[in-house]
Amino acid sequence: MTLIEQPVEERVAAAPRSEPTVWGLSLAQLHDRFWASRGVQVVRMGEPSTIVDDAELFMLTDPRMLLTLNIRRVVEKMIWLKPDVLIVRLANTREEQYRETAMCAPDGTFIRYQRRYGGWDARLARVCFTRDKDLARDWQNASEIRSIWQEFRKKIRQQDRSTVRIRGRVYDRTVAAETAQFVRDLVADWKRPDTTISGIGQVAPGVWAWEGTEGSSKDVATQVDRDIEFTGPLWIGAGRKVGKEQGRGGIFGPAALWDAAGSRPVNSPINTSALMLLVLPWSVPMPVVV
Repeated sequence: MTLIEQPVEERVAAAPRSEPTVWGLSLAQLHDRFWASRGVQVVRMGEPSTIVDDAELFMLTDPRMLLTLNIRRVVEKMIWLKPDVLIVRLANTREEQYRETAMCAPDGTFIRYQRRYGGWDARLARVCFTRDKDLARDWQNASEIRSIWQEFRKKIRQQDRSTVRIRGRVYDRTVAAETAQFVRDLVADWKRPDTTISGIGQVAPGVWAWEGTEGSSKDVATQVDRDIEFTGPLWIGAGRKVGKEQGRGGIFGPAALWDAAGSRPVNSPINTSALMLLVLPWSVPMPVVV
């Protein structure tokens, strides 16, 4: 089985220069690589990308959403019920705290502050899984959440739709505090990012750093003093120099050090050969993510 390696000319464009990256990948791209390592292609409404042939599942999400969940229950439902669409209602396990967000008009004019006291946005409460590429394209081409749900209800017979409630972690990618927490959780949970990210290597147990690939300029390679004490998982971005001065007293994870300014590598291709060894076929139990 192979999975999700797009032709070079069709790869997702690199993140905007203003957005921080790790190994040339934005947070959304890291999220998508994580799910690709589990046989799932993330398809976002309104965000064009190639619908690939070899994905075991398509995950249809709100553009704002980043998430992790237990894929085992999803796979079990897909195998035994064989629905065209599996609707997952997410029970968010993340601890919610008070936050205050400035609401602005499209021209940047301040409107008001929005205060949240726990809880989370209901629009991020659902995600769909399907094996149908046409449904994935319909979702991708939709312009509004409510209308596509209504279209799915009309298009897909009730007996061909199933719903399940699953615990998971949900993050709003438009909120800085939530994306920061997502990075920490992803670094802690994803033990083998090299399955779908090329150009990285393990410089210490649980510590992954950019090593560069053929054609990369030497100045983007990470320089790590091997005598530094690392505690916990850590991702070190391209162009970073981690020496005794920066690591005085050790470096503690889970954490990610962004790519250094001006040293962002080109989006690395998915490591398909390694992926084939780790993505399990549906006939055996799938690994637990959360």
